[in-house]
Amino acid sequence: SEAYSIAEILDPVDNWGVNKFDESVLKQIGLQGEIAFIEHLRDTVDSPIEILHVSLFDDSLGYDIRMTDKEGAVSFFEVKTSSRPVSKKFQFYLSRNEYEVSSTLVGGKLACIQIEAGHAEFIGFSPDDFIHGNVPRDASDVGQWAVVKFKLSTDLLQKP
Repeated sequence: SEAYSIAEILDPVDNWGVNKFDESVLKQIGLQGEIAFIEHLRDTVDSPIEILHVSLFDDSLGYDIRMTDKEGAVSFFEVKTSSRPVSKKFQFYLSRNEYEVSSTLVGGKLACIQIEAGHAEFIGFSPDDFIHGNVPRDASDVGQWAVVKFKLSTDLLQKP
């Protein structure tokens, strides 16, 4: 958190240089968030039949966790984890593949996890219309976006 504070002082608008991290550290943060979300599902969903951590064996599916509940309904969760201090905005990156998959899946949700003092906690779901209403539009077939950075107001997070 000290590094983020320094970066905000140096450049409070874009936080230049803040997003330069070791890929292995980012993967570890993401994994910690996914595990915390699975624990959250086990604690809050009434007898799930199956919770499958799909990103452990295939990171190209566009979601991280698939759950089947006791009625047979299937839910798909993309988990975004931040170790940045969260005050009013939860910041995350979404790949084009994650967006396109979420646009076609029924039962897809984006779960937001915050890591603070080494502890990961589910803080809410992104509203469905937030992503779809704010994703960039391609200017043409020769220039398409690949990753988008979102800053989601924590006031908009939805808890079940």
